[in-house]
Amino acid sequence: IAFIVTGTTVGAYQLQQAIRQQQMVMKLLGQQTSPQIATALWDNRDRLLESGLLPGKRITATLLLTDIRSFSRIAEQNPPELVMSWLNEYLGAMTQVVQTHQGVVNKFTGDGLLAVFGVPVPAPNQEQVAEDARRAVSCALKMGDRLQQLNQDWYARGLPVVQMRVGIFTGPV
Repeated sequence: IAFIVTGTTVGAYQLQQAIRQQQMVMKLLGQQTSPQIATALWDNRDRLLESGLLPGKRITATLLLTDIRSFSRIAEQNPPELVMSWLNEYLGAMTQVVQTHQGVVNKFTGDGLLAVFGVPVPAPNQEQVAEDARRAVSCALKMGDRLQQLNQDWYARGLPVVQMRVGIFTGPV
């Protein structure tokens, strides 16, 4: 009976620890990625990790790069507090659009961002690579729509209105 009780207790403890670990990792990932990406990372962790680390790997992915046209002029003509508040509003809105389209914001580039589609789980075939590229294009179009909404709001508040440039690339990374 002691072995059964001990085995059950140890098993329950290990299960509880695994659940806590998953919750912690999902919380950390969820702060930087969309819930869908966090779930994909967790579900594919055994396939993605080698000795607990993400190894370098060449994959085919789609990159989307944006920036604000004439941002330097706007930054020079306005107080820094206003520029940063306005820029944070813009980047927050664009990040939401990227995440909605299952992209990952890789980094912010001052007045723009670099988003990646087709990561962290590599596309298994060319059809999926094409789907990742279509999501990036759809994302860019939705970013344009969202920028129009922001511009209307900014104009009403007396803030600068802007245009955005977008580049998209699909290939080896």
